[in-house]
Amino acid sequence: MKGSIAALLMALEAMRKTKTDPAFNIECSFTADEETGGELGAGHIVRSGLISADYAVVCEGAAGARVGCAHNGVLWLVVEIVGRSSHASSPQDGINAFEAMASTVTKLKRFRKQLETPRRRYRDFNGNNRYPTMVMGGIFEGSDGDKINTVPGRSFFSIDRRIVPSESLAKVEKELIGELKQASQQLPNARFTVETKLRIEPCKVDPAHPLTQAFARAVRTVRRRPPEFRTTSGFTDLHYFVRDACLPGVLYGVKGEHGHAVDERVAVHDVMQTARVYAEFMQHEIG
Repeated sequence: MKGSIAALLMALEAMRKTKTDPAFNIECSFTADEETGGELGAGHIVRSGLISADYAVVCEGAAGARVGCAHNGVLWLVVEIVGRSSHASSPQDGINAFEAMASTVTKLKRFRKQLETPRRRYRDFNGNNRYPTMVMGGIFEGSDGDKINTVPGRSFFSIDRRIVPSESLAKVEKELIGELKQASQQLPNARFTVETKLRIEPCKVDPAHPLTQAFARAVRTVRRRPPEFRTTSGFTDLHYFVRDACLPGVLYGVKGEHGHAVDERVAVHDVMQTARVYAEFMQHEIG
């Protein structure tokens, strides 16, 4: 995101120095919590009525010749399993929460295969097929007092379920919790709790909307390639503006490499090209 912020500020500075007036009012907001749902950033801005814009450009979710018109939704759950701790020399006195967790994850892996069936398929704007995904164990842990010679009495793990635009968050949540309940019934000696950490609906905009077409023209002018509309597999802050503020919106930013790794980076050339796209877009009326 620092690359996209740099590109946006470069575009605005270039227009100021060349005394080029934008074709419409420009408002900029910089927030820091999109990775954890955006409630305190974009969500707060929208709920508090702090925007008076007619359109929204979220500076991520697509890059290069691609214009983002949709993003996946997400459901984050934390599943806790409580057994009973005992000394490893007397395992019969305990209920192994780790083994219960492993059994639950195995059952969920079988369920996960169903996400790649034709009825779950979402066809993207370019005709490519996309499917929901589910990752388990982004975080997992046991009790603070666990050690090698104990039967673990508590364990928990996370589930990250990505929701394609053809799915409903409510139905996905009901289905997944139902699968967890079935798994827990097969392990009657352990207790299960499920906590929802994040719920975001998928978001989709019309590629034929005047805003989307205007941005696509700017991309074509700068990148010298036919623009392609896409759905990003991650979630973004776009849904706050589209669903809550009822604004047309698009996704576009700098192309990053090695995201969330120690060598995450962007190319300087792409920062420059993205700045040119922003500036080109700002100079032309939408309609």
